[in-house]
Amino acid sequence: MFCPHDVILGRQQAHGCVDTLHGPREGDMTADAADDAWHALSASLEDSAPLCNGLELFTADRLPDEDRDWCASICGRCPVALACDAYASTAKVTAGFWAGHFYTSKGKT
Repeated sequence: MFCPHDVILGRQQAHGCVDTLHGPREGDMTADAADDAWHALSASLEDSAPLCNGLELFTADRLPDEDRDWCASICGRCPVALACDAYASTAKVTAGFWAGHFYTSKGKT
């Protein structure tokens, strides 16, 4: 599994999203739900380019409030925001800006 931010930015393992499913074992309902959400997001990305495409801010480890506000405004108009949010929430991502929210190892802010 890889991060849709990496798909968006055309790179692999750019900021560690590969490790977002700590804990769930194969066959665990949490892992299954995350896989389902990932597939839904991937399908959405095939149909529509996300508005964050190519924007480095969405993969930053830290963002000042004004950058978070700007990223949130981009997400608010994005055609894949619902699928992005579903994946981020289900997979418990630990890095990046997803569907209007900034995620860290401490959770969603």
